Amino acid sequence: MRNITMRSAILWINVFLISVTQSVSNCPDICRCDVIQDRKTVTCNQGGMNLIPTQEMDKSIQVLRVTAPPEVPNNLTVGRIFQKFHFLEEIHITHSNIPAIGDSSFWPCQYLMVLNLSYNKITLLHYSNFIGLKNLVTLDLSNNLIYATPSAPFYHLKNLNTLSLAGNRLDGLVPRFFYMLSKLRYLDLSGNTLSEVDPDNFKDLGAVKSLILRKCHLTSLHSLVYQNVPNLEVLDLRDNVFYYIKPFEFQHLKRLRVLRLDNNYLGDIRENTFSGHNLDTLNLSRNNIISIDSCAFCNSSIRHLDASNNRLTLVKKSVFSPLSDSLETLNIGFNKLDHITVANIIDPLEKLQRLSLAGMQLEKLFVTTFSQNRNLRYLDLSKNELECLPSAVLEPLTNLEELDLSNNGLKELQLSTLKIINETSSLQKVRLHSNRWHCSKCNVGSLLACLNSSAFLEKLQNESLVCSEPEHLLGRKLETLYPEELEICPLPVTLSRTLTTHLHIGIVVTIVLFVLFLILLTLACFLTRRHYAVYYTHENVIEEDKTRNGDTRDINSQNYLTPKDLRDKKSKKKDMVMRFI
Repeated sequence: MRNITMRSAILWINVFLISVTQSVSNCPDICRCDVIQDRKTVTCNQGGMNLIPTQEMDKSIQVLRVTAPPEVPNNLTVGRIFQKFHFLEEIHITHSNIPAIGDSSFWPCQYLMVLNLSYNKITLLHYSNFIGLKNLVTLDLSNNLIYATPSAPFYHLKNLNTLSLAGNRLDGLVPRFFYMLSKLRYLDLSGNTLSEVDPDNFKDLGAVKSLILRKCHLTSLHSLVYQNVPNLEVLDLRDNVFYYIKPFEFQHLKRLRVLRLDNNYLGDIRENTFSGHNLDTLNLSRNNIISIDSCAFCNSSIRHLDASNNRLTLVKKSVFSPLSDSLETLNIGFNKLDHITVANIIDPLEKLQRLSLAGMQLEKLFVTTFSQNRNLRYLDLSKNELECLPSAVLEPLTNLEELDLSNNGLKELQLSTLKIINETSSLQKVRLHSNRWHCSKCNVGSLLACLNSSAFLEKLQNESLVCSEPEHLLGRKLETLYPEELEICPLPVTLSRTLTTHLHIGIVVTIVLFVLFLILLTLACFLTRRHYAVYYTHENVIEEDKTRNGDTRDINSQNYLTPKDLRDKKSKKKDMVMRFI
C-alpha cells in the first residue's frame, strides 16, 4: 500500500514538473513565463508590441500581464484571441494604446475573475464587450478615453464586485447605467466631469459599500442619491466644489464609516452636520473652514479627524467635547490657533493617541497643555516657532512613541527636557532637525553629551543637527563637535555687561543729583542773604529816622536808648549778619 502511495506521489510530481517545463518551453521570446503562487504566469513588459503572441503561449496559463514602459509603448488591439485559454483567471493589458474592446473578445474565459484594461485609449463601451464573463469580479477601465456608453453596458457581469471608471471623459451617466450590478460593492467614478448626479443613476447600486466621486466637479449631491445607497460605508467627495454641507446631510447613510471632504471650498461646519454618525475617519482638510459650530459633532463619534490646512482662528472648547470618548487621532495643523485655544481644544480628549499641531506659528505652550492626554503616542509640533520646550510639557506623556520638533526655532533643550526624552522608554523616534541650535556650552552642552549616547542617537535615527550660531560654527553638525569647540557660555558676559550698564547709569544719576543739590543749596543761600540784607537795611533806615527826630527808643523793647547804646546795638547786629553769611 505504501509503495502504491509513493508511486502516485512521484507520478503527480512528474506531471507537475512536465507541465512547468512545457509552460516554460512554450514561452514567447519577448515575454517571461513563471509559476507564481502555483499559477502559470506570462509577463510581457518590454514594450514595442503590435500584437499579443498568444500562439506561442501555453494554453493552460492562468495569469497574463502585458504592459510597456512609457518610452517604448505598445500598440495593441484585442479581439477573440483567447478562445483556447480556458484556464485564464486574470488578464492585465495596460499602457498598450488599445482603442476598443470588441465583441466577445474574452469569450469563453469562464474562469476569468480579474480584467484590467487601464491606461489605454478605449473610447466606447458596449454590453457585448463582456459576453461570457459571468464570473468576473473585478473590472478596471480607469484612465481611458471613455465618453459614451449605452444603457446597461455591464449587463453580463452579474457577479461584478469592483468597478473602476476613474479618469475617463464621462460628463454624465445614462439611465440604468449600472443595471444588473446587484453585487457591486466598490465603484470609482473619480476624475470624470459629472458636475451633477441624477439619483436614478444609483437606483441599481443598493449593495455598494464604497463610492468614490473624487474630482468630479460636484457642487452638491441630492439626498435621494444617499437614499439609493443605504449600505454605503465609504464616501469619497474630495477635490470637488462643495461650498457647504447641510445639517443632517448624510442622515440616510446609517452605516457610513469613512467620509472624505478634503480639498473643497467649505467655509463653515454647521450644527448637526455629523449628528448620529459613528465615523472611523472624517477628513475636512484643505478647505476654507473659518468656524465649526459648537454642536457640529453632537451625538456622534469619530476616531480619526483631520481639520488641517483651514482658516480656523478660534475654536470653542465645546466643539470637540462630544468626541471625548471616541477621538484617537486629531490633526488641526496649519491653522492659526494660539496656544490658549490649543490647550482648550485638546483638554477633554483623554483618549487621544495621535495629535498634529504642525505649522500653527506657535511660540509657546502651556506647561499643562497635555496634562489630560496621557494616552498620546504621536505628537507633531513641527514647523512652528517654538524657542524652548519646558520639561513640564512632556512630563504627562509617559506613553509617547514619536515626537516631532523639527523646523522650529529651538536654540537649546534644557537638561530636564533631555532627561525626559532619554528616559521615556516608549519614545522610539524624535525629530529635532532644522532648528536654530546655538552652539555654546550653555545652550547645547547637554545635548552634545546626549549625542554621545547610542540610545539617544537611536531615537534620533541618525538625523543631523546643525549649528546656526555662532558664525564660525555655522553649518557644523553637532555630532562632529568637541566640547572645547563650543562657544563659551554667553550668560556671564551678558550679566557683566548688564551690571556695568547699571553701574554707569547709577554714577550718572548720582552726579546729576549732586549737581542739583549744589544748585539748590546755592540758590537757598542767595535768597537767605538777600532776605537778611533787606531786613537789616530796613531796620537801619527806621532807626536813623528816629535818631534824627530825637526818638531813641528801642523798637523791640520800647525803652529809650542813649546814642552810645544805639551805636553798640547796631554794631552787634552787623556782626551777627556777617557771621551768618
